[in-house]
Amino acid sequence: MKKFFVCVLIALAVGGCANYQGPQGPRTVVFLQRGVILQVTHTCTGLAEVHQAGRGLVAVIRGARPQNVPMSPVIWGDREIQVTLISLNESGNVAGTHVERFYIDNASTTSQTWLLSNTWGGSPSRQSRCR
Repeated sequence: MKKFFVCVLIALAVGGCANYQGPQGPRTVVFLQRGVILQVTHTCTGLAEVHQAGRGLVAVIRGARPQNVPMSPVIWGDREIQVTLISLNESGNVAGTHVERFYIDNASTTSQTWLLSNTWGGSPSRQSRCR
């Protein structure tokens, strides 16, 4: 039993954890494998949903402030995570859909930035235009 407990503690220490605002409120995610902490800044509309392929809705974004969304692969050993962001207008109808793939580093959990905006700049982050 002690060996199992030690293995779990090591897995938690190696994988890491992240706090974020989920669809139903604040959540903490413990990475049992490598993943991506995606910082999303969405200025197209006032509301957006972030969906991960294989997991469904993982976050709701309100306003234009950056929001961290931790993601881990659906299947152990996956090398990428597909993310769909759905922009919603004031009445809750779909105003635009954006799809991106984020690659997983086998050595560590990485932080990546995705900017969705009408402005196009020289930012080093991944960028998508509003539709």
